[in-house]
Amino acid sequence: ATPPTGKYGAPPPVAMSMNNSATTSPSGSFNTPPQGTVTPPPAAGVQGVYNPMNYSPSVAQPVSQVPKYGAPPPAGASAPPPQQQAPVPQGGPQPPPTTQRLLCNAQPNAPGYGPPPTAGSNTGNQMPHMASNHGPPPAVGQSLPPQEPQLSASEKALKFPSPIELIAGDAKNATKFNTAVQPVPPPAASKFITIDQGKCGPRYIRSSLYTVPSKKDIAKKSSLPFGLILQPLADPVLGEEAVPIVDPGSSGPIRCTRCRGYMCSLNTFIQGGQKFSCFLCSHINDVPDEYFSPIGANGYRMDFTQRPELMRGSVEYIATGEYVTKPPRPMSYVFVVEVSASAVEQGVVQSFAASLKAILKALPEDNNSLFGLITYDSSIHFYNFHSSLTKPQILVVAELEDLFLPISAEQNLLVNPNNSKECMISLLDNLPEFTQRSMNGNNAFGSALEAGRLMLNESGGKMICFLSSLPNVAPGKLEPRLKSEHLGTDREREYYKPHTSFYQLKGEKLATAKIGVDLFIFANTYLDLATLMPLSTTTGGQVFYYPRFIPSRDRIKFHHEFHRVLTRTSGYDGVMRTRFSSGIDISLYQGNHMLTFGTDMEVANIDCDKTFVVHLRNEENFPEGHMVGIQCALLYTTRDGQRRLRIHSLQLPTSPQMANIFGGADLEAMTYLITAKLLRASISTPLQDVRRKALDICVQIVYAFRFYCSTKSFNPQVLVIPEGLKLLPLYLICLLKSVLLKNGRVSVDYRMYSRAQLYSMSVRELTIFLYPRMFALHKLPEEAGTMAEDGSVILPPWERLLNCSLKPDGCYLLDNGHRMFLRVGREVNPEFLKRVFDANSVDDDLSFNITDDPLANRVKAIISALQLEHPSYKLLITVKQGGEKELLYTQMMFEERVEETMSH
Repeated sequence: ATPPTGKYGAPPPVAMSMNNSATTSPSGSFNTPPQGTVTPPPAAGVQGVYNPMNYSPSVAQPVSQVPKYGAPPPAGASAPPPQQQAPVPQGGPQPPPTTQRLLCNAQPNAPGYGPPPTAGSNTGNQMPHMASNHGPPPAVGQSLPPQEPQLSASEKALKFPSPIELIAGDAKNATKFNTAVQPVPPPAASKFITIDQGKCGPRYIRSSLYTVPSKKDIAKKSSLPFGLILQPLADPVLGEEAVPIVDPGSSGPIRCTRCRGYMCSLNTFIQGGQKFSCFLCSHINDVPDEYFSPIGANGYRMDFTQRPELMRGSVEYIATGEYVTKPPRPMSYVFVVEVSASAVEQGVVQSFAASLKAILKALPEDNNSLFGLITYDSSIHFYNFHSSLTKPQILVVAELEDLFLPISAEQNLLVNPNNSKECMISLLDNLPEFTQRSMNGNNAFGSALEAGRLMLNESGGKMICFLSSLPNVAPGKLEPRLKSEHLGTDREREYYKPHTSFYQLKGEKLATAKIGVDLFIFANTYLDLATLMPLSTTTGGQVFYYPRFIPSRDRIKFHHEFHRVLTRTSGYDGVMRTRFSSGIDISLYQGNHMLTFGTDMEVANIDCDKTFVVHLRNEENFPEGHMVGIQCALLYTTRDGQRRLRIHSLQLPTSPQMANIFGGADLEAMTYLITAKLLRASISTPLQDVRRKALDICVQIVYAFRFYCSTKSFNPQVLVIPEGLKLLPLYLICLLKSVLLKNGRVSVDYRMYSRAQLYSMSVRELTIFLYPRMFALHKLPEEAGTMAEDGSVILPPWERLLNCSLKPDGCYLLDNGHRMFLRVGREVNPEFLKRVFDANSVDDDLSFNITDDPLANRVKAIISALQLEHPSYKLLITVKQGGEKELLYTQMMFEERVEETMSH
C-alpha cells in the first residue's frame, strides 16, 4: 500500500489501507527436580485439582512409572500411596495459604473433569476396560453402555485453559490494582490501572515470586525461578499517575548509612520520628534536623501527604552536585546513513530523507536537542549546518585509518535543528539525487562509527545508524560466512556468535563515552546481525530490521519506528543498581547494558521500552515474618539535559510454606525469566537440548507442586498444577513454536533480531507475542470499535488459537505485537465485504472502504488501536482462505500441533 501523502511528523491515526504482501521471516544452569529425603507434610487448606480432560489411559501407572509427566521421586523420598491421604503434619494442620491462587478451580464432578481414584481402588493393575472412569465391565448378555462421541483434537483443546479467560476481562473498564492491598498483580496483558500506595507498580518491577521462600532448601525444592523484570522508565498507561518529581534540596536525598539505600515509603520512622529503620538492611539511621517531622496519632509523619517519597513506591529525585560528573546537556543525535549503491537501490536514502524532513517540520519550538548527519560509502561525508548558512557545506574525509573531524562539532556539525531547519531541509531535498550520481558499492561502516564517536565524544548521546549492506571496507570489514546447508543443523549455532570482536570492542568504547547506538538494518541478503548487534546490546540501543525492504510497503513502518526513537521517553549517561535485603543475591544480569564493578549496569542510552532481567537466588534462611526489600535506583540524564535519580521500591513477604510460595507465583514474569535464560543458553547449546530444557523446567515445577502441595493422591494421568501457573505449559509450548526457538529453516538474521527484541519488550509485549490476540471482526459486539470512557478503543473478545475457531464465513484479525494478519474466509457474508472493503467477492482487491460506513469505521478503529498500541508498528498482511499466504496464518494457531511441536 502506498503511504498517504502529507505530513509524516507523526504516525497515521487510522489504518486507511492494507498491504497484501507478506514479509516472510527470513547457558545457564537449570534447577534439578525437587530434592529431599522425607515426604514433607502437605499444606492444609489446599483443595481442588486442575484436570483439563476426563481422560484415562488404557493402563494406569504409579506416579514413579509415568513417562513424560514428571521425574520420579528423589532418592530416599517416598510419595504418599496413590489411594491414601497424605499424612497430617505433626502438631496439627498447617495454616492455610495466604492467597487463593493455589489450584485451578476445577469441579471434580463437572463434565470433562474426572474424579480422583477413591481409597482402596485398584488403579495400578487394571485392565484397559477397568480404568477408573469407565466402571465395571457389562455382565454376560448385557448390552454395552452408549459410547461418548469422539472429540477432535481441537474440541478437546477447548477444555483446556487459555489466556482468554485470564486476560480478556472487561473490555470497557480497566481493573484497579492497589499495590498496598493486592499481593499479586493482574496478568500483564490485561487492562489494569496501578494505584501506587507505597510499593512500586508491576510496570516498573515485576517479580516472578511475590512470596519469597524463607529457606534455601525450600527455594531449591520448589524449582520456581526467582527474579525481577525491570523497566525503570516505563510510560504509565491511560489513567495512571506519572512518577512524581521531588527536589531534595542541596543536601540531596536521604540515604541509609549502611547499605546506601534511598529514602522511600517502606522505611519505618521510630522514636517519635527522630530515627528511621531501613527496609533493606534494618539499620537504624538518624533523621536530619531539616527532614524531621513528628509522628501523628495515626502512626504516620505529620508531613506524610506533602512528601511523595513517603507516599509512593516510585519517585524521581532531581540529582544534586554529587551525582554530576560533568555539566549535563540536552541529548544529541547523529544520523549515520549508508549511501552506497545498495542503499540507493533499496530506496533507503529516499525514505530516510523524507521521514527526517517531516519530523523536522513537526519539532516543537522549545526543542533543545542537537542533530548531526554523517553519510558514508567508501569515504566519510560530514555536513556543516551552521546557523549562518542557507545551504550546508559537505566535507569529505577519504583517509579512514586516521580519521579526524574536519571542523569542530559544536555549532557546526551538531546544531539545534530549529536554528538550522532551512539548511537541513535543503540537504534532505537533494540527498537522494546526490547519492544516485555516485553509486559507490563500498561500505565503510566501521569508520563511520568512529566518525560518530568523534562528534559525540564530548557530549554523549545517540547514534542512529542505517545499514543496507555488509561492511566491506576496513576497519570493521566483514566477510560473508553463511552457508545455507548449515541452517536447521547444529552448526547453525556458529552464526549466533560474533565473527569478529571489532564491533563488541567498539560498542564498549562507545558505552564508555555515553553514546548509544540504534541500528536500522535494511537487508536483501545476510548481514551477520550476530556480529553487528553488540553495538546496540552493549550501549543500551535497539535493532530495527527490515528484510527485503520495499518503500511502498515498508516506509510507513520505518517512519513510525524512526519517529518513536526520536520522541519516546529516553535518557543517556545512566547507571543502574538494584539493592536487596541481606540473603538475596544476584546470579545473572540480562539486558542491553554494560556491567561494571560486578553490580552496576551502565546504560549509555535508556528509554521507556528497555527491559532488564535480574536472576536471584536465596543464600540465607529468613526468620518468620521477615520481609525482603528491593530497590532499583537509576541515575541518568533526561533528553532535556536534567540529571535525575529514579527510585523504585518494593517489599515482598517470606514464607516456609510451599503452598504460599506457589500461590504467590507470577505467571508472566516467570515466563519472561525462563525465556531469557533459554535464549542465553541457545547461543552455545544445541537447539534441541534448549527445547528439551524448556519442557524439563515445566515438568519440574508441576512435579514439585504435586509432590509438596497436593493433599490428595490423584490418578497419575491427572495434571495437578497451581491455579496461578495453569497457563505455563501453554506459554512454553508457544515459545517453542515461535521464531525464538522453533525448529526448521529460519533466517539466521531474523532469528537473531527477534531474540534481541526481548529486551525492548515489556512483560505484556512478550505475553502477546507468545499467545497472539485474535479477534472475529465479522461478529463484533455493538460496543467493539467505539470509544470507552477513558478514551481508549473497546476491543472485541479474544478467540482461541485453534483451527476450529477459523470459520469459512469469518473474518479474523490476529496481532502478535510485531505483525498483524487479516484472514478473510471464502464464505464471508457479502454484506460484510461490501461495507468493510467495498468488494463484491473475496477475490477482489480488499482495501478498506473510505466511505463513512459505521461498521468499516469500527473495524478501522480496532486495527489502528492495535497498530499504535505497541512500540513496534505492524503492517497489515491480508490472508485469503485457500491463498498462498494462508500457511503464515495457520502456523500462528499455537494451540494446535505446529510442525514437530506438540499441541496444548
